[in-house]
Amino acid sequence: MDEERTILMELYEDLEAEQTKHQQLKADLDKAIIGQGSVVFWCNRTMKKQDDGQIILDGPELEMYSINLRPTLESTVKKFYRETDEGKRLEPYVQKHLVGIITTREVIETTKLGRYGSSTFPLVEFTGEPGRYALGNGHHRHQVMRMVYKGMIESYERALKTVSQSGTKAANSEKVQEARDTLAQSALYLYNHARWGVVFYDEGMLSVLLYPSF
Repeated sequence: MDEERTILMELYEDLEAEQTKHQQLKADLDKAIIGQGSVVFWCNRTMKKQDDGQIILDGPELEMYSINLRPTLESTVKKFYRETDEGKRLEPYVQKHLVGIITTREVIETTKLGRYGSSTFPLVEFTGEPGRYALGNGHHRHQVMRMVYKGMIESYERALKTVSQSGTKAANSEKVQEARDTLAQSALYLYNHARWGVVFYDEGMLSVLLYPSF
């Protein structure tokens, strides 16, 4: 009995230590939060609407597996897709479903973000300055979004390829004009619909957690 009691006490102490460690990690993460917003979440860049109404890709390229090295499993993505009724029941702005992006403050317009925990998710704006911009979690969610908007993404990419490859002589052809129209329509749809809520973390404040010294 004494031996069993000792084992139970050791297990309890180990569990208590893990809980304390988890709570400290959560506190450190919370301190590093810059704010929250949203991104267009179907490729490795977001999108923005220019003053003339044109929708273009925007911001730096999002690093996808530089921090979270866990592979994205196709079976998990398909299961997620089915369980959300082919994406109809996705909740991209529910706090527990937000994805985390680790960045340096110089990269994004921090004053234009929403307050963490609020219901405000403005589309992220960029300063044009270089720096870190990496996805911390949500790789499976990213792939599910690609499944949900698969048809529209393919239309966008086909039209973009046609327009990009059209030479001077073909620039005003009927085929290229149709591609421009398709490009504009599909880009606008993706810009308006394919978004996800994001929590932005200051890389400088997470440096000890991300790159611990051994």
